Amino acid sequence: MLFLYRKLFPVFDELNKNQELAASKIAEKYIHQFAYIGIAFNILYGLFTWVAFANQLNFLANLGSSALLLGVIYIRKQQYISRLIAENLLISICYFTLLFIIFRSGGILSPIIPWFAIMNSVSLTVINRSASIVWTLIGLVVLTGIWILDFFFHFQFPNDFHGALFPTWVFLSSWGLLVLSLVIAQVIDARNEVLIHSLHSKNEELEQTRKKLEEVQQFKEQFFANVSHELRTPLSAIKGISQLLTDNENETERKELIEGLKKSSDHLLVLINDILDFSKLNAGKLLLKREAFSIAATIKNAHQLLAVQARQKGIGCHLQMEALPPLCFGDDTRLTQIIMNLAGNAIKFTGVGSVAIQASYQAHSESSGSLKIKVIDTGIGIADDKLPIIYEDYSQADAATASTFGGTGLGLSITKRLVQLHNGELACTSKLGKGTTFEVVLPYTIATAMADPSIEKPFDKLIEKPLRILIADDNAFNLMVAEKFLLKGIPNALLFKATNGQEALQLVQLEKPDLVLMDVKMPVMDGIAACELIRSDNYIQQPIIIALTANTGDTDIQRCLNAGMNDVLSKPFQIDDMLTKIKQWCLPQVTQKN
Repeated sequence: MLFLYRKLFPVFDELNKNQELAASKIAEKYIHQFAYIGIAFNILYGLFTWVAFANQLNFLANLGSSALLLGVIYIRKQQYISRLIAENLLISICYFTLLFIIFRSGGILSPIIPWFAIMNSVSLTVINRSASIVWTLIGLVVLTGIWILDFFFHFQFPNDFHGALFPTWVFLSSWGLLVLSLVIAQVIDARNEVLIHSLHSKNEELEQTRKKLEEVQQFKEQFFANVSHELRTPLSAIKGISQLLTDNENETERKELIEGLKKSSDHLLVLINDILDFSKLNAGKLLLKREAFSIAATIKNAHQLLAVQARQKGIGCHLQMEALPPLCFGDDTRLTQIIMNLAGNAIKFTGVGSVAIQASYQAHSESSGSLKIKVIDTGIGIADDKLPIIYEDYSQADAATASTFGGTGLGLSITKRLVQLHNGELACTSKLGKGTTFEVVLPYTIATAMADPSIEKPFDKLIEKPLRILIADDNAFNLMVAEKFLLKGIPNALLFKATNGQEALQLVQLEKPDLVLMDVKMPVMDGIAACELIRSDNYIQQPIIIALTANTGDTDIQRCLNAGMNDVLSKPFQIDDMLTKIKQWCLPQVTQKN
């Protein structure tokens, strides 16, 4: 039942924890109050019994009890013992004092017996539940023992309080009970106030959480509506163009249709990559590469693509670069993504005028500095009240923006997180109807290593013996695309094809390829299992193995590498991506063999 309660009502469980924490602070205060009251009663009670009944033994017992109580309070305030130990020591001193007085005042008929109930109330109200149960049980055992001695063994308990002042003594004992009861009631009230305050605070937190969840839900609904629309647009174009290509014999129109097919597939790939990148960034699984690359070349390549988009809209796209270092260490892919997101947005929201990209490098030392990129447009601009939300997940300035200009609403959110991943800064200034300026500052370390010039040379100029390449993929269209790409980039390559891991193993044994392009998910035997067997001692021929996979998370990539694969090529891939990977891994090996 307790398990179900905590599972079904975690809020109240958390509230109980908060209440217990606050009640603990109250208990620390009131346990000392009880101790001080006990000390006062001890002294007054001891003096009264000494004067009224000439009972020096009782006076000394009460005086000793008071001294012990004061000692415990002192060592607790000095933090020599924990609160739990101090509370139990105080309760035990009071218990033994009461037991002594009960024994000396008639046993089961003693008017001090009700004080046991008060002490148990104190323990239940102030100290923790486990300790209070223990002390309650002790109280029951003591009372039961006194009753057994009286009822069964007829034990004659001494009574040091007989005399004319006995009723007064009973009255004072009862009066003390009432005073302690008032203190206990005060503790209960204080705990109730804490509980009420905790409930109010928790209700306010729940209300704020509810509002945030509603806002997130609205953003998500808008996001999924946008994504559904955006994905359907290129898919519809791809489907329509594919049908037209099958019936069209005009070469000029076919080229136009093929160009449209390429643009639609590129658009679709951008959308899917945005969604995947967003998921990786949210999960903290996107890591930056650290490779030497040319910042100038990266920016120029991005500008070339952006300039095409700008020309199609009839606007200008200008590039200005100043004092950029030849090579820096970093992730050229993510830098390209940042520029494409910011400048692509600028082009999308600019109908008249131009978009300018300005890049400069400010050196902080001989080996480090900051790259500053400004993207300036003359577009529609952003209202001041919308600027704080432009980086939020799933959001665009408004619904009209989404319906007019399209997009998933993830571009700026991804860009912001990529900049943060670089430990950089991103700022935006805008005037409605005038245009927008985004400024990015990214730290980069200067690199001195130069790229291998052989990477840029074609295979047939470097290798006399043709590369033997095995392609393993269960999808016929993927096999066809990979084959066409390879024959275009490496005309003298010898190609072998397999549709599952088992066939790939057999072809590795028979044909001894230099390179295996291995799909990860295949029937009969997947690429991971096939790679592990190839890397085992049973296969002397050890080819370069590059995984082909659509799963590009860090865990998926590491799984491929752990299986013995040399590298990973993510689907869908471009011909340049494939050839770059092959050149990187195969040229040194094949050249060495030759």
